[in-house]
Amino acid sequence: MKAWLGNVLPDGDSLTLGTQSYAGYRDHLKRYMFQRGYNYNYVGTKTTQAGDLDNWGMDDKQSNAVASKTTVQLADLLSTTTVPPPVDWVFHMSGANNNASGDESATVQKGYFQYYVDKLDGIVPFGTKLRFLTCTMQADASSNGFIRAVNQGLYEFMSSGNRRNLDIDVWPVGELMELPVHDMDLWYDGTHFHHKGYRKMAKIVAAFWLRELGAEAALWQPLLEDFGVQSVTFDTS
Repeated sequence: MKAWLGNVLPDGDSLTLGTQSYAGYRDHLKRYMFQRGYNYNYVGTKTTQAGDLDNWGMDDKQSNAVASKTTVQLADLLSTTTVPPPVDWVFHMSGANNNASGDESATVQKGYFQYYVDKLDGIVPFGTKLRFLTCTMQADASSNGFIRAVNQGLYEFMSSGNRRNLDIDVWPVGELMELPVHDMDLWYDGTHFHHKGYRKMAKIVAAFWLRELGAEAALWQPLLEDFGVQSVTFDTS
């Protein structure tokens, strides 16, 4: 019998949704977790994109917002049709999470994360586990100043932001995507992965998740060793 983890909402932008024929990391993640003795439901609508696995959880909606605006598109949708309670886990990939034209201010990005948490707190149950997944530097180098600001803003939020009633942590997925080298072969285009990139991302997310669940290292360490990472620091405090 598989250990039951509950309902999981993977939200974010196009890096979560996938692009063209590449439907993201989510189905890969479910397979890796199932193979290691865990099962769960994705919340949302199942769709299929040609050439890839089933695409779960987003209902083809993206969460784009800047702190000065009054709505977070996905969060507003969650409050009505997308997320029936209970939601146990939210995985938020912060790739291009606002409409600020790539604003490279970490302060602006921190404000976005606070705004997102404020909205989410009013939608999901008390104590929902929110795991922010950091973003990797992209093949399109022109975006990387923005990505650095996003990740810095996230860590500044974790240091001094109001976490409301959520159980929040950061899984530095983006940093591990860079190891052992920045692999240009992961990318479908300048900003989105193809199969190889999404499989690697799913392995990293699975490794963080399994470790948090208390699984023995023999279950999660090989997921990292598959692409040459022999050891990793998990402390994000």
